[in-house]
Amino acid sequence: MTKQITQFNRVIIKEVAEDMKGAISSVAKKYGLVINYKGGRFSNISATVRFELNTVGTNGEVHSEATETFKRMAISYGFKESDLGANFQFQNELYTITGLTPRRHKFPISAKRVKDGKAFKFPINSVLAGLSRNFKPMRGAK
Repeated sequence: MTKQITQFNRVIIKEVAEDMKGAISSVAKKYGLVINYKGGRFSNISATVRFELNTVGTNGEVHSEATETFKRMAISYGFKESDLGANFQFQNELYTITGLTPRRHKFPISAKRVKDGKAFKFPINSVLAGLSRNFKPMRGAK
């Protein structure tokens, strides 16, 4: 059954993006990749939807720019490399650290809420507090 879309809105974009992700999932599976919906932009009459394809390591860990950056720069932000994948508490919810994006100065830490897998961005101090640590920047780190 065909559904004719005459205008875009946030709900329709999410629905179309999920259908698109499903449609290309067999290609991702064929090549051993993971697909993540990364948002997009839309007006009433046009839309751009973004997906990210990530490789998967032999240990099952999904590789992304944010995960690799976390491993490389964790110590500069008061974390340990082993904190990648660690759970922390924030406002009575449990989250898992998934990466670091330094260009997002106020919210550089990426995490997923454990109960539903929804992605969030956090400030450094909130995550360190959730891990029961204080931020102690290295010399020269911002």
